[in-house]
Amino acid sequence: MPRKREEVKKDLQELIKLVSPENQARTSELLTAITEDVDGVYTDLDTANTRVTEITADNENLRNTNMKLFLKVGETEKKNHTDPETNPDKTDDPKPVDFNTLFNDKGELI
Repeated sequence: MPRKREEVKKDLQELIKLVSPENQARTSELLTAITEDVDGVYTDLDTANTRVTEITADNENLRNTNMKLFLKVGETEKKNHTDPETNPDKTDDPKPVDFNTLFNDKGELI
């Protein structure tokens, strides 16, 4: 697992203190640039994780809405097909629908 942002910054600051005086200026410049780059990567990671959470919630909401629509359309068709006057061989024997069986592991409708 990657180290936390604060741990990386602390270690880079410690490196700056350990450098010899003749190379300290250049080393400080390089480590500061690295610190800024690492901070940017962590910020991008935090943003991406937040976006993943939002998209996952939106996707779940969309799946629930689609399921409601799917069940509503299915009910209308079921009423038409099980009407005893138009189709006396069919009976009204509703079977419970398990929401999760309608989707594969990627969330796609089967």
